[in-house]
Amino acid sequence: RAAIVICYELEFPELIRELALQEVVLIIAPTGQSSHWPAAARFNCRTRAFENGIFVAYANSNGKLNGIEFMGESKIIGPDGLDIVNAEQGEKLITAEIDSSTIKVVREKLPYLKDSISLHWKEPMAIHKIPLKNYILEWNGSIKESFFKLI
Repeated sequence: RAAIVICYELEFPELIRELALQEVVLIIAPTGQSSHWPAAARFNCRTRAFENGIFVAYANSNGKLNGIEFMGESKIIGPDGLDIVNAEQGEKLITAEIDSSTIKVVREKLPYLKDSISLHWKEPMAIHKIPLKNYILEWNGSIKESFFKLI
């Protein structure tokens, strides 16, 4: 399963945690992060992947538009929080094969998702009443040849 979160939504760990608990293995995050706030592009997206043991495809705008300088740094991040591929600066098309079986290996070594449930997360998003079905996509496992459809 894959889910799309738009820009600012990636900065909410609760949302990404709940999606991971719903068996989402890939977060797709198109964004327009300006160079004035680099933490999201450099750290938050990697942290979301790491703390949930999932893949994150972070697609950031690049260049300048209406006086806003976008920082680029699009990347595909593995469930260990490390970049599989990184576009760095400039406009580039990046691709990567992701192997969802690595999620199990990472989660065995870094059981954050499992441990979060045992700590206090019975129904983490129940307070917020977020309709998670609006985020989740059907996915056949091959990003290269898949068509996504909203549930």
